[in-house]
Amino acid sequence: MTTILVLELEKEHVDIGLVNEEIAMFTLYVSEFEDDLEENKEYIKQWIGMNCDFPLQVILTSYQKGTQDDVLQEHGFSFEHCVKGLEPTNIYQIKVETLSQVNFLLDTYYWLAAQNETFIIADPATKIEIEEHAVHRYITMDATLSKHHGVLLKVEHDGQGVQLITTKKDWMYREGLQQTLGSVHIEQWGEEYYGLADS
Repeated sequence: MTTILVLELEKEHVDIGLVNEEIAMFTLYVSEFEDDLEENKEYIKQWIGMNCDFPLQVILTSYQKGTQDDVLQEHGFSFEHCVKGLEPTNIYQIKVETLSQVNFLLDTYYWLAAQNETFIIADPATKIEIEEHAVHRYITMDATLSKHHGVLLKVEHDGQGVQLITTKKDWMYREGLQQTLGSVHIEQWGEEYYGLADS
């Protein structure tokens, strides 16, 4: 039995800047694991399959500069480099048409997220602004989620779970969020977070 923990987040604990005011923010992660990265990756794939409509957009970064273009082109992805400047070849915005495509990207690049790279999945109407900061050579990202339908998943920097940010009214509270996780029973863990055990 897989136990999923859900932590309700405040804006200051989210890994991306958020423009919206009416949003809900959670972290979902597999808490009882033998292979934490693999189990969290598989759970994210399952969650997307149950809850997301296509197309989607994926934004990812890779320290393996210049090596991803050929892989993405070979597998038929439509993509562009998000910014031009400091690292023009390693920040990708990818259009994803099918669940099999998003699963391929997760299988191929999830391990990079576990090494502090960026992996974001969002609905196509969500706008993500990326800014380069030349002095210290880093980027920041700000997201404006689509009103009432916005979904953004940001893989945690260590790969152990995913941050879910949404403007969907039905998902903003525990009862609605529980429906996105399939058949579950809830074990209360305290005021700050609650556990959801997959039955």
